[in-house]
Amino acid sequence: MFSRVRRLLVALALAGASVVLAQPAAQAACSCPQDVSLRSQARDADVVFQGLLSARDDARRRTTYTLDVERIYQGTLTESPVEVVSPRSDCGLGKLRLDRSYVVFATGRGAGLASAKCTGTAAATPRFVQQVERVLGPGEPFEPPAEEEPPPADPVFTRVDDTPPPELTRVAAPGAALVIVGLLGLVVFRRRA
Repeated sequence: MFSRVRRLLVALALAGASVVLAQPAAQAACSCPQDVSLRSQARDADVVFQGLLSARDDARRRTTYTLDVERIYQGTLTESPVEVVSPRSDCGLGKLRLDRSYVVFATGRGAGLASAKCTGTAAATPRFVQQVERVLGPGEPFEPPAEEEPPPADPVFTRVDDTPPPELTRVAAPGAALVIVGLLGLVVFRRRA
């Protein structure tokens, strides 16, 4: 019995030691270098924007954040809200809070945006926004692209009257009568003169 308890204690000690030793290794794998500048993080990002976090979907291996775009500092976005995917590990963005504004440094285009712990993404505090604007400028407020006007509809011709057009003699008769009256007036005027 004593040997069973001893084996159990040794096994528990080894299991505990492996947990303690494995944790720093996992954290070290996802630790960010301290000397990375905001300028370097911006250079590595395809898109840098400020957005309000409106939804978060925690899936098995990744978290999808939905943000309403407020301002764009770098790159282009054509729609709002946008989804940004992050791994659900120590290297992910963590538990960002809903209804808070964040400056997101993301890679990818359109619907394929991704971000992680060391990309530069952080809460949009006045101090951090000021630092971002020092590096990237004031940015531009997000405006969705103008919707294109639909092409004009094809013209529709409606027949007004089904009667055939009048004959030429009927159309020309009033003009001919005026010419005759004018000529008679000219003849009468010349005779008197």
